[in-house]
Amino acid sequence: VTLNGRRVGLDEGHADSAPMDSAVDLHFEKSRYVILREGLRDGDEVRITYAMPVVARRQDARIKNCGGRSAFTRGPLVFCLETPDNQTNIFDTVVDTKTVVARFDPVLLGGTMVLEGYSLKGEQLKWIPYLLWGNRGESRMTVFCNTA
Repeated sequence: VTLNGRRVGLDEGHADSAPMDSAVDLHFEKSRYVILREGLRDGDEVRITYAMPVVARRQDARIKNCGGRSAFTRGPLVFCLETPDNQTNIFDTVVDTKTVVARFDPVLLGGTMVLEGYSLKGEQLKWIPYLLWGNRGESRMTVFCNTA
């Protein structure tokens, strides 16, 4: 059995993929495709895990109202700060980008990936996926953060 997969652009150059009872490290060199030929049998289940680091994407300083600020992403998701989760002024706080990490919150909104980190003043911050904001009543939100 041969498994052909297309590189989706989220893997930062590699992904791990294997039949469920073994481990194989797949490397995407110059190709956008990966082919797994060895170790597969009919009926095997394959799980592919992409490395999806948290990335602070700085906006061009020339963009009005958000220039020079950063949006946080992980894989295809854009995250936002929303007032129900943050006790600070989300529009003025300065994020310490080195502290931002991803974790799964099984309770929030039925279970979702969140980002957590700290401001330069030591205030705890929580980001939720942008597509989920506004689901807990009236709130304010921002995608673009001041960063250091």
